[in-house]
Amino acid sequence: MFDDELVVVRARTAAERVACPVCGTASVRVHSRYVRRLADSAFRGCPALIDLRVRRFRCAQQDCAQATFAEQVDGLTFRHGRRGAGMQAVLDRVAVMAAGRAGSHLGQVLAAKVSRSTLLRLIRRLKGPERVTPRVLGVDEFAPRKGHIGAETGFCTGQRNR
Repeated sequence: MFDDELVVVRARTAAERVACPVCGTASVRVHSRYVRRLADSAFRGCPALIDLRVRRFRCAQQDCAQATFAEQVDGLTFRHGRRGAGMQAVLDRVAVMAAGRAGSHLGQVLAAKVSRSTLLRLIRRLKGPERVTPRVLGVDEFAPRKGHIGAETGFCTGQRNR
């Protein structure tokens, strides 16, 4: 459906079997169905909305901690997401480049309503560089008290040793 203000795409999933995200067992037992509304990238300057009909499945493994789970569409949805993966990637970049009010205004230009607080939250959620624990740690100076660098080892830093 397309009008001058909004593009709405109605879709449904068609996979017969869906793997449990916890144990990986394929399941065919449908628990329920519901509609997810996902904001997605703009089409011809109008915001796009995807009405996606998804199913919740029961895990086939009896001892799995995940009793039911919702199916995800690769490249479109992710857990607890209210935006399509494409829109999420765009907003992540906008948040990193121009967070706050500037990013919110840029989002309006891109036909994606987003608040400055949301952009800051997106930045906090992004993963930073991987931290590596050093194998060797070198200590150049040692100060038992402030201003007494290396006094214990016989080195003097310009202050009198007491």
